[in-house]
Amino acid sequence: FFNMSSPAGSVGAADGEEGSNPSAAASSDTSGEDQLVSSFADLRNVSESGFGKALSQAQAWRSNQRAMKEMDIERLGAVMEKLEGNVIGGLFVLVTISDSAKRAAQVDVLLEECEKFFHSVKREDVEVVMKEWYALFRNIATRIVGSPQRCFYFAPVMVKTYIQTAGLASVLTPIHLDCVQVCLVARNYRLALEVCKNPILDAVSEMNGFELIQYFYYAARAFATLKHFEKAIESYFLCLSIPSNVVTKVHICAYQQVLLVSLIHRGEIPTLPKHANAALSMRQKSGESKHFGPYLQLADHFTKNDPLLQKFISTNEKRWVQDNNMGLVKQVEKASFQRKALRVERAFLTYRVSDLAKKLEISELELLHLLDEMVDEGLITASVDQTTQVVEFKGDDSTMHKNYSQQLDSQMKALEFYLDAIKTTESEITQSTGFLKKVARISSKQTTTSSMFAGSTENTMEWSGDQD
Repeated sequence: FFNMSSPAGSVGAADGEEGSNPSAAASSDTSGEDQLVSSFADLRNVSESGFGKALSQAQAWRSNQRAMKEMDIERLGAVMEKLEGNVIGGLFVLVTISDSAKRAAQVDVLLEECEKFFHSVKREDVEVVMKEWYALFRNIATRIVGSPQRCFYFAPVMVKTYIQTAGLASVLTPIHLDCVQVCLVARNYRLALEVCKNPILDAVSEMNGFELIQYFYYAARAFATLKHFEKAIESYFLCLSIPSNVVTKVHICAYQQVLLVSLIHRGEIPTLPKHANAALSMRQKSGESKHFGPYLQLADHFTKNDPLLQKFISTNEKRWVQDNNMGLVKQVEKASFQRKALRVERAFLTYRVSDLAKKLEISELELLHLLDEMVDEGLITASVDQTTQVVEFKGDDSTMHKNYSQQLDSQMKALEFYLDAIKTTESEITQSTGFLKKVARISSKQTTTSSMFAGSTENTMEWSGDQD
């Protein structure tokens, strides 16, 4: 995965390092803490002081963080306890401390206090300090992506907090990116799905172009792992369509993987979107050997049903492992066997197990496993007579169209989501004070215009009558 900071900012191999000086952590002088807490006395939540006052207080505090930076992280728990109920004050402390936590012991203290803090946070509590709210998630993700164990522990906490503080589900924020990245490092793909399952219609201004590319790539990885291939292809295409003047490593990985996923799911080489990165399109069309050569050759073997496909895969195994795509390549190999089995199923009612295994160039045991998987996935309807060792294929229209029905259901759900989003936007517009004032101005102008021309219209009509 592509970290959003330098490797020195994450905690992984540093777990064995010694912590800070114990004498400093055990200091009993808490006068600095009391001074810090008292300075937050007027910095209250939106519900207590109102949106405008809370915003002005937060802006004043953004320029004065020296006291928090000098605070010992080992005393973080005591400070957060004194700030209990003051969400904005607690957030300022955590985001400043998280920016300086480097060692493993410090990160563990930070995660513990963040977990306690997140339990009571609501959307309205952080609306005036979204900049700091995004920064806290980014700092946490930066500190733990180097440690799968910490990601496994804290990913559910981050996603739960995202859900309880999320705004519009269709608006992309930096928190989406941080949560999905941590879930992928933790290999908790179903949890990542909770974050990226909704279609994205907009993004906050805090998101830059490369973060958009990263998010759609991570989302595609999660969809592909869970075999939601159509959504994976869509996310890969979005990743490749974000405007960019250069070809990054993320672009290269995204194209390699969308090529494999398209072979698995559609059985064809994908056509890049119209607005895909121009430099990437040129490299792909030229068949650049360094990054795309083996993948395009693999696709060529697959689409031509070349019997040398298995040999080509095994010959280039080192390349697939190096690119972290071995799992998808194995699924491409399996998909080639399924395509051959489907051609046999369409042409024959029965087929000997030994002959079919020979035709597919796999063992009889592997063939039986393959047929079981295809039946479970609804690709074919077949049974094996154990006495005669003959496969009997049974045509079934409902089975043949199962995948089509699933795709149709998915598209209907997406359409319902877009309609709801349009209704919500329309409702927000019609209820806004600016819109109502504009309608009132237009109505008053129309009324004035009508009264001005009322008499002249009447005279014109009378004159027309005389002429007749």
